[in-house]
Amino acid sequence: MNVSKLLTGVDRDTQRPNSAVLVGRVGALAVALGIGGALGGMTALASADTGDTTAKNTASAAGHAGPARSGSVRSSAAGPSRRAAATAAGRDQDPASVLRSNRPDPDADHPLAAAAAAAKAPRPAATRQSRPITPPPPAAVPAAGVQFAVPAAGTQPLAARAQAAAAGDIRLVGDGTAEHPNGGILWGNGYSWTAQTCPAGGCIGGNGGWVGNGGNGYGGGNGGNASGFGNGGGGGNGILGGKGGNGGSAGLFSGNGGRGGAGSDAVLAGGAGGDGGAGGSVGFLSLFGAGGAGGAGGKGAAGSAAGLIVRIDGGAGGKGGNGGNGGSLGAAGAGGAGGDGRNGGKAGFFGAGGEGGDGGDGGTGGKGGFLGLSPARGGNGGNGGAGGTTDGTAGAAYVANNGSNTVSVIDSAAANPQSEFVLAVGSGPRGVAVNPAGTRVYVANYGSNTVSVIDTSTTARQLGALGTLGTSSGAGGSGGSGGAGAYTTKLAVATIDVGFSPQGIAVNPAGTRVYVANAGSDTVSVIRTDTNTVVGNPIAVGDRPHGIAFNPAGTRVYVANFGSDTVSVINTATNTVVGNPIPVGAFPTGVAVNPAGTRVYVANFNDGTVSVIDTATNSVVGNPIPVGAWPTSVAVNPAGTRVYVTSAAPANVSVIRTDTNTVVGNPIAVGFFPEGVAVNPAGSRAFVTNSDSDTVSVINTATNTVIGNPIAVGSGPWGIAFNPLG
Repeated sequence: MNVSKLLTGVDRDTQRPNSAVLVGRVGALAVALGIGGALGGMTALASADTGDTTAKNTASAAGHAGPARSGSVRSSAAGPSRRAAATAAGRDQDPASVLRSNRPDPDADHPLAAAAAAAKAPRPAATRQSRPITPPPPAAVPAAGVQFAVPAAGTQPLAARAQAAAAGDIRLVGDGTAEHPNGGILWGNGYSWTAQTCPAGGCIGGNGGWVGNGGNGYGGGNGGNASGFGNGGGGGNGILGGKGGNGGSAGLFSGNGGRGGAGSDAVLAGGAGGDGGAGGSVGFLSLFGAGGAGGAGGKGAAGSAAGLIVRIDGGAGGKGGNGGNGGSLGAAGAGGAGGDGRNGGKAGFFGAGGEGGDGGDGGTGGKGGFLGLSPARGGNGGNGGAGGTTDGTAGAAYVANNGSNTVSVIDSAAANPQSEFVLAVGSGPRGVAVNPAGTRVYVANYGSNTVSVIDTSTTARQLGALGTLGTSSGAGGSGGSGGAGAYTTKLAVATIDVGFSPQGIAVNPAGTRVYVANAGSDTVSVIRTDTNTVVGNPIAVGDRPHGIAFNPAGTRVYVANFGSDTVSVINTATNTVVGNPIPVGAFPTGVAVNPAGTRVYVANFNDGTVSVIDTATNSVVGNPIPVGAWPTSVAVNPAGTRVYVTSAAPANVSVIRTDTNTVVGNPIAVGFFPEGVAVNPAGSRAFVTNSDSDTVSVINTATNTVIGNPIAVGSGPWGIAFNPLG
């Protein structure tokens, strides 16, 4: 049996010292007092605090750890020649000499062992031989999304390993040091590690002597154990998202268990916090000792924003460590609190925000008092994180694709806008409009005589649940669940029958009514938006109505009658046409109202002109403004200073200055047969649908030039509309 291993062996789960520790150290004391002949087998035990024990504890994850020294440490392998020498030495030597003579050959495994043996001369007892430790390779930089690798509690990375020197290491008294972390056999405190002495973390506190306290661990290392009389060392707090170290056990007869180390907060986005270490328990024969408190769990890290994704969900909080058990007349250690979960990350265009991280569970309180009937309070559970937000429909542009029965959705705010996805609608969609809240999109389906309603609302994120409290009976509280992230709907929720061949469509400023120009019925249908039903009778207008637009007050609707060369004006309070139709140019198609509500601009397809109507008198003012051939649509910028007109035959866009009603600059070339145009809410871009190119062109309104490549959309793009909220 390897007695030296039993001297320092600990149970990794309970942190209690092996029962052989007591026996081994008493035996070592007897040897030191000259009773070596009676306990000759105890010579192996003399290595309890030497390099032999440290090396073996490294493999068993129960030894003490420390930083690699710039000098050297020795590696000791037991050799038969030394055992023979020990027998020959007999009783004629003092106990320390006997112990030294029984140490393994310090150079038995050295590459120069043969030469050293030939030249070896007797050495003073204080002489130490050592060999270098090969330094560890540089730590690899973790890839995005990978949590940093952290030494597990109770383990020793090579960079943080210290072994005792070979000769003269037997110490009966004295505190542990970085080179020799364990305290003396009779008396001495175990060594406590710090950031300066253990920069790599994962260092385990030295064990205390028969009388002495265990040392504190560092960087997630466990606390050292006491032997007979003394307190266990505290576990080191975790680092880089790692677990806290367990507290050391108290002495067999008296002392308090060490506190568990706190788990580290997560480092990378979406990472989980480290669990707290367990508190150390008191010795088996201790009456009054208190168990150590469990360490608190670390906090998770918030999820990252879309586009910078390491992890979009929030990180979970670490679990609190369990409290240590107290003596029969002592207090138990409280369970550690669970760490809080963190908020989910923000999603991008039409995305779903990340889920909030769950809170960590609280640790269980230790048992104390007679028969363990007085447990400590359990730790509180951590709170769950809130769900992430989303950009939702911000910057959305909706394009009705007449030839593919779909609506393309473009993220106009992106650096390189493109169609993000398509939504199926009715047959031959042409007109499209968005309500002021940006939560509904209405599409006029020319081929199926219907209007499709698309829900684009965003459901708000949910807050995380609060963790429950730990109980006085020792049960730990449960961590709260993380909240769901916000998300945006993109679903057709209704199909409404209207008149024949609906083409133009508009929503009133209040968002309560939608007006649809039915080209095949010479009427306008009115839809109630809260019920998605047509209300009242269709309103009769001119022949083949195409374009339709509201004034800013929502009190008037202007309808371009393609077949009768007029514009009808509807009073929305009564849903009746007021006055006579207003004569304009031939085959009026598109219509738009300026933000002030004082002017209406009408594109006359067959004349190649734009007519301007004074809304105060409902009459045309000035002469028609010449533009390109076959103008199809018209849009006014938010400032009311410019009007953009698409002309199909030359495939260009004319820009009208509204204070002079004249075209400025040269026409802007776009794709084939431009059909629709819309200006974004910021007024910085005009988007043009090119029906025969199946693309959308983007115009920089500051320079009136096309920027970027055309955006590919569905077949035969027609109408286009922006989310009014930007």
